Amino acid sequence: MKEIFEILNAYKNGTLNLQNAGKEIENLFCCDMGHTKIDFDRKRRTGVGEIVYGASKTPGQCLEICRKILARQKGVLITRATGEIAELLQKNFENCVYEKSAKIVRVGENCPVNSLGEVAIITAGTSDIPVAREAGLTLNFLG
Repeated sequence: MKEIFEILNAYKNGTLNLQNAGKEIENLFCCDMGHTKIDFDRKRRTGVGEIVYGASKTPGQCLEICRKILARQKGVLITRATGEIAELLQKNFENCVYEKSAKIVRVGENCPVNSLGEVAIITAGTSDIPVAREAGLTLNFLG
């Protein structure tokens, strides 16, 4: 809330015009990167931070997204990540783990929320294991 008051005071004092004040307030809650819109307010509204769907993104886009998200939360999860995405992120972030079978990359820490109980992940066969692993890692990331 402090940031909003600072922006409003800057507008009130004339050091920030209305259009720029609006943009700065909007940037507190979301970020439009052209290829991706990051919802920084998701965690406050839902208890769960932003998770990135990597299948539609380039390695460079994932790197840029991770940097933006990690400036505001302790960890980020990229689902459906390719090996190329994982390789670039591992070169740029110290705490980066790639689970190849699940196609998941976690950068930073898990973002635990209050647990509501236990979850069982059940598969119908071995071909379901990658999706089950993805579900398990996602649940672990969320707490």
